[in-house]
Amino acid sequence: MSIVYSCYQLYFECRQLKKYSLEYFSSRRFIWNFIDIASSSLVIVTSIVVLGIFDIGNAILVIGGLASFLVWIKLFYFLRIFRPTSSFIRMIVEMIKDIRIFLLIFFIAIFAFANFYYVIEKGNKNENVVEDFKGNYAGAIIYTYM
Repeated sequence: MSIVYSCYQLYFECRQLKKYSLEYFSSRRFIWNFIDIASSSLVIVTSIVVLGIFDIGNAILVIGGLASFLVWIKLFYFLRIFRPTSSFIRMIVEMIKDIRIFLLIFFIAIFAFANFYYVIEKGNKNENVVEDFKGNYAGAIIYTYM
């Protein structure tokens, strides 16, 4: 059922892309167009892998999780239709717009400290300075954020 619905959604997105090719990528709605295409594609891939005999290991968890996240984001988009929820969705969007600069500075700081921990961990050969990550950069970022 999810494959059929996602193919149906993908069909209409492709029709929009064909009809409004320049506006499709240059409009303010590009992010929603991208979310529509990505969520439908990821749901199709996840369904085929889960229902089929394919074994791609833990990658299916990442693909399925991302597909689920994008479908929930689409739900927020559709909640703008109803009067009681539209003002709250608009308020959330405006708050995200307002904190962009803060988030940029915040993530630069996270990456800076993660780099610090990563260099310390790589420079110390005898023992682990931080036990929570195994010496890779992604682990350092997660350790710093947590």
